[in-house]
Amino acid sequence: MHVYRALSVGLLILVSGVSSVAAQGIRTPFQLVPLWSNEMLDYLIGKRQAACSGVSSGSCARVNSGLCDDTASFTFSPSANRAEVPFRGPARQTESANPQYFELQLRNAGYSFGSRLFDYTRAEFDQMELVFGCSFSGNDACPAERFQTGAVRRIELSVRDGEKKLDLTRVAKVLPDGPILVPIDRAVKDTLFSDTGSIYQVRAVAECFSVAPSPFEWTLPVYRSPDGVDGVGAVIVRVFPGRGMEFAYRATDGQEVPFEPDWVAPDWGYTFLMQQTMLDRTGDWFQLPPRPFPSAVWIHLPGRGELSRLEQGQIYSVSKTVKALPKGGRRTVTLAEGNFVVLSVHDRTLEIRKEEPFDLECAGTEPVRGRKLQTYLVDVAEIYDADRHLRLRLAYPKGC
Repeated sequence: MHVYRALSVGLLILVSGVSSVAAQGIRTPFQLVPLWSNEMLDYLIGKRQAACSGVSSGSCARVNSGLCDDTASFTFSPSANRAEVPFRGPARQTESANPQYFELQLRNAGYSFGSRLFDYTRAEFDQMELVFGCSFSGNDACPAERFQTGAVRRIELSVRDGEKKLDLTRVAKVLPDGPILVPIDRAVKDTLFSDTGSIYQVRAVAECFSVAPSPFEWTLPVYRSPDGVDGVGAVIVRVFPGRGMEFAYRATDGQEVPFEPDWVAPDWGYTFLMQQTMLDRTGDWFQLPPRPFPSAVWIHLPGRGELSRLEQGQIYSVSKTVKALPKGGRRTVTLAEGNFVVLSVHDRTLEIRKEEPFDLECAGTEPVRGRKLQTYLVDVAEIYDADRHLRLRLAYPKGC
């Protein structure tokens, strides 16, 4: 089998007419690197926001303001107390000309959707971070996923039956981008830890508002080599909170060329992708292919441990015709663009077959018994274009 595979690959490269120069320039085949970072995504989804709250609450243009008053339930014993918290819909702003829906959330706690409870451990309970989440259908003045915060009027802890009420208003502090930070001292811990099997409530009453969204921008220099010396411009990333992310190449003369990464899936509720084909790698330095750059460039992207790679069993959409060698055959054929299943990934070769209806789990169909499906061997350079960009992407980033 291994001898046949090696022979087939050799025949494929020999007869396909693929440019060996292009193939040699791809030293990390079938891989892409994220052009986005977790910090960018945090700003996109509203986890991080502009410094418009607390003492800075007057420095930003408000879209809508009002009063938020809501409670959230939490426990220290998630495995011991699973009584479901009664369902209730989101609260709504008061003292507002255009009241928006919201709910109080504990940002630094775990959460169980089944029980509607936030979870703390004793070790984690040194402080609480409270936010007013406002990502609800019907809202028209919540451009990010949570409100900013003004003056705090009331922070209160209690057991759900109303006993052991603790007023923590005076120690609460509003962080610059909106969360309410509530430090927990030893006296509060001793009071709550005396009955850790209870379900507790925190109530927060505070001014809450949206702000006019403005983009956040990152400048990522690009170089001719991975030494950071000979610069040829920069990749510009602009994040628009709650809306999306855009990219541009800014040359050294200041001119900008917008571009879209090779893999894009902007829905962060399922799969978020803003990935670019990579040709080579040295540590945290990645080589990107030409277009929009005049030639291949190197970019420093620390923290990009999770690279995208072609995976066995995945379905990909190929956006070009491909020369392939049928497994068991001796002459190449041309496959039209379409969806293909990757059966195996080798060093510089893919084994693929055409997509079938039963490949999707949600399709509800089964393979036909006894039917043999034709598979093909494809050389690495066949699925790249002339500028060495991958010409295939996930066919179903949301699953179906």
